[in-house]
Amino acid sequence: MRPKFLKVATSTTESFSVRIDKQPQMNNIWHYHPEVELVYVSKGQGTQFIGDSTKNFRGGQLILLGAYLPHYWHFDLSQHPETDVKVIHFHPHFWGKDFLLLPENQAIYQLLLRAKRGLEIGGVSKTTCVNLINQMTECSSNRKIIYLLQLLTELSIEEQLDPICGAAFQPTLEKSEDKRISTIYEYSMAHFKEKIGIGEVADKVGLSPHSFCRYFKSRTGKTYTRFLLEIRIGHACNLLLSRELSIKEVGFESGFFNITSFHKIFKEIKGLSPLVYRNTYSSAY
Repeated sequence: MRPKFLKVATSTTESFSVRIDKQPQMNNIWHYHPEVELVYVSKGQGTQFIGDSTKNFRGGQLILLGAYLPHYWHFDLSQHPETDVKVIHFHPHFWGKDFLLLPENQAIYQLLLRAKRGLEIGGVSKTTCVNLINQMTECSSNRKIIYLLQLLTELSIEEQLDPICGAAFQPTLEKSEDKRISTIYEYSMAHFKEKIGIGEVADKVGLSPHSFCRYFKSRTGKTYTRFLLEIRIGHACNLLLSRELSIKEVGFESGFFNITSFHKIFKEIKGLSPLVYRNTYSSAY
């Protein structure tokens, strides 16, 4: 992929950024940056694109992204109009080149290496980390550094850190702006409930269908058809957890015109049926 290089804004009085996004769509582009990013979605739901991974997200999710890892969050405001996202950006060497090389910091150093694939954070450390993030949004600058070190220390000993990207993922990075992937993502998110032909989306980025298929597969490691199915299943997951629609209605609302096909593809991607998924996970929300 060719994501856009994004310069993370910091003030002259701070060495790293801590912010609360009430309008997370403002950076609604496929992008990367040299800073490590920690994201806590307090409120909101939608689809996340991280490296070669496409999946749904809901409020309560905590994710650590390594430097230069391309990502893009698409919030589904029609289903969940209220959003609250806390974001921390810091350069791996903002506290000096040798800080992470100290023997005492080797666990944190290894954590940031693992974060190059993206890490979804669970386990007992999650609650502690969320509390620290909340304190960082309200405290003075010097305490932010102390809390950040505490936070990274907690994560460095947490066992429940699930990699998001495939082990073989290698991003193609260019600082020149290339809107092609963003255009594909935006168009797909806007029309995934409809029947989308390869020629239709290829035309949006100025490619022939054959060139588009080759381009998309080479950049993402998956076909566009598979990518579109993952978006639809991710949307279906959010609808299933809300329990507002029947399973049949969920299938239709997620872009499936054949319910048998919906059940088959859902089980193929998620490993269990829509009903079992709803009964297993909806109690957590």
